[in-house]
Amino acid sequence: MSSTLKTAKRTLLVDKFMSVAIKVCGVGIIAAVMCLLVYISYEVAPLVQKAKIEHVKTIKLESSKIHDWGFDEWSNVPTTIDSENLIFQSAKTGDVLQTISLKEFLGLNKDEIISAADYNQSKEQFVAGSNQGRFFIIDVNYSRVEKGDEWVTVFAPSIAGKFNFQSKHPISAISYGAQDEDKLVGALIQNGEQEEVKVAYLAQEVDLFGNAGDLEIEETYDIQLENRVKSILVSNQANMISLADNKGKLTIFHCRGSKPEKFQEEALGDVENTVLAPVLGDMSLITVDKQGAVVGLSMYKENEKTPLLFHKTKLELEAMPAGETFRYSGSTRNKSFLLSSDKTIRLYNFTTEQSRWEYTAKANITGINISKKYDNIFILDENNNLSQYNLNDPHPESSWKTFFGKIHYEGAPEESYKWESTGGTDEAESKMSMIPLVYGTLKATFYAMLFATPLALFAALYTSQFLHPSLKKIVKPTMEIMASLPSVIIGFFGAIWLAPKVEDKFPSIIALLVLLPLMTMIFGRIQAKIPLGSKLKCANGYEFFWLIPVLVISGIVAWKLGPVFENMIFDHSFKSWWNHSLGMKYESKNAIIVGISMGFAVIPIIFTITEDALSNVPQNLISGSLALGASRWQTAVKVVLPTASAGIFSAIMIGLGRAVGETMIVLFCCGGTSIMETNPFSGMRTLSVNLATELPEAPKDGTLFRALFLGALLLFLMTFVINTIAEILRQYIRNKYKVV
Repeated sequence: MSSTLKTAKRTLLVDKFMSVAIKVCGVGIIAAVMCLLVYISYEVAPLVQKAKIEHVKTIKLESSKIHDWGFDEWSNVPTTIDSENLIFQSAKTGDVLQTISLKEFLGLNKDEIISAADYNQSKEQFVAGSNQGRFFIIDVNYSRVEKGDEWVTVFAPSIAGKFNFQSKHPISAISYGAQDEDKLVGALIQNGEQEEVKVAYLAQEVDLFGNAGDLEIEETYDIQLENRVKSILVSNQANMISLADNKGKLTIFHCRGSKPEKFQEEALGDVENTVLAPVLGDMSLITVDKQGAVVGLSMYKENEKTPLLFHKTKLELEAMPAGETFRYSGSTRNKSFLLSSDKTIRLYNFTTEQSRWEYTAKANITGINISKKYDNIFILDENNNLSQYNLNDPHPESSWKTFFGKIHYEGAPEESYKWESTGGTDEAESKMSMIPLVYGTLKATFYAMLFATPLALFAALYTSQFLHPSLKKIVKPTMEIMASLPSVIIGFFGAIWLAPKVEDKFPSIIALLVLLPLMTMIFGRIQAKIPLGSKLKCANGYEFFWLIPVLVISGIVAWKLGPVFENMIFDHSFKSWWNHSLGMKYESKNAIIVGISMGFAVIPIIFTITEDALSNVPQNLISGSLALGASRWQTAVKVVLPTASAGIFSAIMIGLGRAVGETMIVLFCCGGTSIMETNPFSGMRTLSVNLATELPEAPKDGTLFRALFLGALLLFLMTFVINTIAEILRQYIRNKYKVV
């Protein structure tokens, strides 16, 4: 008689439903992870894009021979100064808004005209020099008023001062700088075939009520050079004058209310330099010679004993095409600048040494300008056509080199990897290298795993193979509860309590690390020599009770011996010995503190998974090994460990992933300094800590905001690569040691 077993339809439906649900959930998890990757990549992508330029309009300027020109903050009113007039025009229509006769406005003499001018964009001032050795400072006084439904730029030019260099010869070039009460003017005066260099300090008295008096010349000085001076530059901070001669030599003078003092001569080459210009902040200069070679110089000290001097630091700037004239315009928002030859114009960034944009004009270029907001570029050609281009370059300082290469930053003696998102002033360079953050992440992870892995593995091995089952029921749940400790509590404990203890008692801790394992091994050796009859008095799994008093006594002895060793070996102070003998600093919040504190978060994870893997080794393998005469230790090491190795490896990788992404413990215990040192007693900054500290204050869609997302992408890729490699190795180990 035969009977057929039939599965209930409900069971089949549930089975089919669960099969589909599991597949859908699995695919959904993968899709969620991929969506996260796509979103992070979307936020990072703009960092590697070039500047985008779009032509807006072209107008005709009315000036005949323009000495210099500039714009208001909103790029609505181009203002030009020529020999006779100051002209304001509308950038929108090209209409002349106002023409001011300089002869009447400045009170020029009968045959006197303006022979040179310089526009200070940050101060919105013109300094104009005449053919009779006089110079004038003109405040443009731009402002905005609301008319109807729109805002209109208005201007009210005024004379800040009239001055005389006590020379009747024409001024061929003039430069002006002002910083608070310091005002400095430098000029080249054409005296036949020679150029005289004149320097004037300007002063303005202020009474007790804050009312400013007239601006007057305080002192004037002459500067003499061997060669013919071709370019003059006064720093925006009014404390320095730079001169370039026809032999390719740069001479720099300090100016601080006294006679200009020469402090540096720098040979730039054998070719005459036609451009000498500052980069935002006055810590760097740009020079261009007649052959189009572009060189950047920055100020730094070669060592503590040398003075602060300019040195060639930016030598990879792409050369300009050769031309008869080169022109420069620098941004007042960042370290970008424009350079042009006869028909080629390029937008550079000083920090990255890269060209952001290039354009070839149809007519010869006679002037270039970057707007004050870094949102427009203006190009003036030989036909007096002024072309306006919208500039979309939200991340000028970002490049692959910025994030992953060495950069020679201003003030630094050499190239370096550095993260310093903000500086003391708006002119400071943003330093956004990912390398110190990746290094800090790996360093923190290394010390955490160095502390946690051996403790967790040996504890799991002992618990699963040697500890009595009744005690195991207490130990394992306790370790699992320990995994629930909040990271912020562990970090707080490490920073407030552990760090000061380690700082004061580190020699005692060294003694503990040496003496406790040594006494444990000695105890184990002695216990192995005890006759079997005596061992039976202590049941298996309770042997560690014999070890507790030994460890307590050893710990007390080691703690007391620490100061003795400190006096004998470390010259009475471990911190001083570490600082002076090894030349490395001891910081209270360091990698050792991070390793110990993070170990409390990682140990429960590794312990729990490892103990499960060891406990799940088939009992027949263990019994067979013991039956063949192997000891419990031999069985544990040569049978249990290899069989459970895939699970142990997974435990270590999961613990590693926790350590890589840990935030609060590292934030409390590492100090947060983005340095790259192998010193275990120095701090670090990790990718996760950087995200936690910087992201709340980062302007949305700004360079810092997207750079932080780049850090998140790196963290994502690091964990992805680690987990992928771990899974491949786990499968290999599992196949190698699987039980058939």
